[in-house]
Amino acid sequence: MGLKDLINFLNKLEVNNIFYKLNKVRNDAIMVEIAVPGQRWEVEFMADGTVRLKNLLVTVISDMKKTFVEVIKAKKEALASLEKARGEMATSRSLANAAKMMEKNPELVKLRLIQTIDSSQGNTFIIDTKMGCFGSPFLL
Repeated sequence: MGLKDLINFLNKLEVNNIFYKLNKVRNDAIMVEIAVPGQRWEVEFMADGTVRLKNLLVTVISDMKKTFVEVIKAKKEALASLEKARGEMATSRSLANAAKMMEKNPELVKLRLIQTIDSSQGNTFIIDTKMGCFGSPFLL
């Protein structure tokens, strides 16, 4: 393909009212950028007579897909972090409430100690019956 083919191609674009723009990207080629609704094409007419055609819509869609996937991934990671933080807060509140209950009711500490001893096997427990939890004496 030569100059005559390039001119014929441009004439066909004009007859069909298709917008185009000429661009020189290298010394050995002339690029025709073509825009039709929803699509963008690049056609390069090389000095050796070859023609290269590139549909930029595919590239744009591919980039958009990548960006969309990255956004979704970031949102999922943010939601997972938020859920983890909520779980940690709930655990902290639960522990704080348990500590308050045990401080107000030392008998609960005794019950918990009995449960722990009952459920464990092969462990040795040393219990000071003179001084219990929270500095208050208790007897088993």
